[in-house]
Amino acid sequence: MPKNRVLIIGLDGVTYEILEPYLNQGLYPSLKRLLDTGIHGTVTATIPPMSSSTWTSIQTGVNPGKHGIFDYMQRKPKATEFEYKNAKSIRIPVLWDLIGKYGKKSCIVNVMMTYPPKDINGVIISGGLTPEKARFYSPETISPEIKEIIDRYIITPYGGYDFFRDNYTDYIERYIRVAEKQKDVTLGLMRKVDWDLCMVLFSCTDGVQHMVWKFIDKRSPLWKESYSGIENPFVAFYKKIDSFIGELVNQCDKHTTIIVCADHGFGPFYARINLNNFLQKHHYLAFRKTYLIGIKQLMLKHNISLVRARRIAHKLRITKLKQRFRDEKQKTLGRAALSLYDLDMTNTKAYAVGTYGQIYINLKGRDPSGIVMPGREYERLRDEIILHLMNLKDPATGKTVIKEVKKKEELYSGFYSDNAPDLVAIPERGYSPNGSIFFTSGNILETTDYASATHEVESGICILAGNNIKSNQNPFSPVSIMDICPTVLALLSVPIPDYLDGSVIGVALTDSKEKSVEPVYEHIDIGGFYTATDEKPLSQEEIKASEKIIENLGYLPKQK
Repeated sequence: MPKNRVLIIGLDGVTYEILEPYLNQGLYPSLKRLLDTGIHGTVTATIPPMSSSTWTSIQTGVNPGKHGIFDYMQRKPKATEFEYKNAKSIRIPVLWDLIGKYGKKSCIVNVMMTYPPKDINGVIISGGLTPEKARFYSPETISPEIKEIIDRYIITPYGGYDFFRDNYTDYIERYIRVAEKQKDVTLGLMRKVDWDLCMVLFSCTDGVQHMVWKFIDKRSPLWKESYSGIENPFVAFYKKIDSFIGELVNQCDKHTTIIVCADHGFGPFYARINLNNFLQKHHYLAFRKTYLIGIKQLMLKHNISLVRARRIAHKLRITKLKQRFRDEKQKTLGRAALSLYDLDMTNTKAYAVGTYGQIYINLKGRDPSGIVMPGREYERLRDEIILHLMNLKDPATGKTVIKEVKKKEELYSGFYSDNAPDLVAIPERGYSPNGSIFFTSGNILETTDYASATHEVESGICILAGNNIKSNQNPFSPVSIMDICPTVLALLSVPIPDYLDGSVIGVALTDSKEKSVEPVYEHIDIGGFYTATDEKPLSQEEIKASEKIIENLGYLPKQK
């Protein structure tokens, strides 16, 4: 009897906003066919909508409070130090673990937060944060024919200034070449492995949208009049991606369910909100009083910063100087920058850290130098900060820049909730909160000189088609990215653990007698997952490589 299979094609951060104008023109026939024969809607990301956290929620079906990944970089538990996250940080089972327990085999390619790759029932090629020259696949011992396929793989490059500069055509072509290799390797595994689940993530869509959005948005601070004569660069890019999707889908038989999904939405990026500058202005954050730190503060007050020097070098096209300011090995430059390492924690009530600018309260009894008392003082402080954030306005428009501020208990539940940010500011469209370790300027709001688009919680695409899926042209209501995992488990007739936060996307599934999916649930005590020891921690070389990749993503300035 033929077995059901599921093919997941991840398109990082893709929205209908970018695709829809051209779908009906026949430019993206593969996606259009899936839309016409299946059912579609949008996904809502977990918060913050950063790919490290969102793809982990897709893999696990739970909120960040249970899987522990809130960002690429986050505060260490019960400490004021910071750490970079990786696959070893995920203690609970992921999708391919859950189906592997029931003898089902997976082929996983380039999914975020899978480095270092662990042994699974099948083959895994790790995705984002994979260092160059590291072993990026598992199992380590594989057949010669599978090894031949994997040897053609290219680890996804990351970077903005490093790769983009002003040559968008070369930048896009670079990512297309990588995506094509990822497609080819995925096709090779689909043909050689008797898989039940195949998942490939085209993360290039995220990087291209970050950098290329300015060419289609005249409101962008990075818009130039010369762009008026340029054809929309997204069209040719997505025609290629669409052709890759078509090849993957054509490899599937009629017993395969196709899921195309994003992990978050995307939108324009007009200004960065420097939350630590905001907190300093309202006297929630203080620096140690030393001569060197005083000099750093004075320089920043007069807008003399390493980032400003880098911007000038970029505009003047002084290549060597630009490289110097981007080189993470320049320790002297790192010491010259004002940073969170210069804080006086005995007088700091709150600080922000992370690529989305999550805010942490310096809480007594939880944090090493905590000064804010739990209970009434803690709640009063959070309410004060929320009030100030909601009143924060862009001086250029007079409009508020924060849509809402969520308290941790409104977003998270589970083992890691205590280490979650105490507050998360969700911006209005066009803005992005930031909690960089380094103070890049003295401004609370500053226009971007880097990316022209940023992540949004809403509007990521979700398409289901093929076996066991209804055909319905009416879009379904937004579903959570946490719903992907239990839906796949149901489609593969694998019991769904009762600790999952996501739900089966029932509206997409057929309910006829000939074709029906009946979810089955099982009780699993997840407490033991959190107490398991990590036998092989990352080496210092791997940690440094992760730091470099995060910096190249453009969320954090290179100041070390």
